[in-house]
Amino acid sequence: MKQMKRKLGILLFGIMLVFAFSIPVMAKNVAEKKEISATAQKVEHVIENQNTRLLNNNVPAGLANSIEDNIVEMGKYSSDTRYLTGVAPRENDVITQGEKLYIKFYARDTWKYYYTKPIVSVFNANSDIVYISEQNKVSLSGQDTYSGYISWNTATAKPGKYSVYIVNAPCYSDGTLLSDWASFDCPYINTEFKLAAKPVHKHTYGKWKTVKSATVFATGKKVCSCKSCGSKKTQTIPKLKPTIKLSATKKTIGRNKSYTLSITNLAKGDSIKSIKSSKTTIATIKKVKTNQYKIIGKKKGKSTITVVLKSGKKATCTITVK
Repeated sequence: MKQMKRKLGILLFGIMLVFAFSIPVMAKNVAEKKEISATAQKVEHVIENQNTRLLNNNVPAGLANSIEDNIVEMGKYSSDTRYLTGVAPRENDVITQGEKLYIKFYARDTWKYYYTKPIVSVFNANSDIVYISEQNKVSLSGQDTYSGYISWNTATAKPGKYSVYIVNAPCYSDGTLLSDWASFDCPYINTEFKLAAKPVHKHTYGKWKTVKSATVFATGKKVCSCKSCGSKKTQTIPKLKPTIKLSATKKTIGRNKSYTLSITNLAKGDSIKSIKSSKTTIATIKKVKTNQYKIIGKKKGKSTITVVLKSGKKATCTITVK
């Protein structure tokens, strides 16, 4: 407790120095201290219908039970009153890394001669302050109670043990803390909780789907998605190997006779670049339609028909004319 108050005092004292010249000078010490009336002094700091008040105070969904079950009554303090507070999370709760931690506080004035200001902070296992919120609203001596909540995003916090520390510190009417507030016997509550590491998600992927087909000139791409979170992974489809098939690799025909040569089994994206006869006096070529050519015998002899694809793949057919 003393170590926490000391660290809070050092941190807030530094903040006070930065803004020292922006705070108006108080008139007199007597004016700074708020002497309450005899009637007000007799007001018991008891919270009636405490559960109803807490639950009706814009509590985030899921926190109602935590607050109702975790009302903590502190002992008697400086003003001979009792300090009641409700906090969330509950003692030893486990919060998952990445979730917002909602901290519920219930402030009741404590000091006879000063106003009260709640300071909410989060400490790690080494007693280092990882989050602090100094509430701007103050409670009037012997009269007011109020509650609220703040949230701390745990996304960047390391897993481990933490504690929520809420203290009702003495302050002036403008919310300025007393310079020696840490030496006061401030009512406080300290709730420990655990921040668990975010569980590693195991993907369950579906079937691969081709989104871009590969060709002899370009690679393709296929993807598959996780069935639960939608995460996608991709794979590259390698370029296709050039292929070709001729209806015949050698053929015998008579003079003035013909043979239709069919060219098939081309890989996607490939096409015929050229088709030539080695001896046009023996055999000539005439296109019939796409990938079909008529070979006509002219005179006796042999000629080689060479087909070249755009991919560079070649195939030949030997024509013998009798």
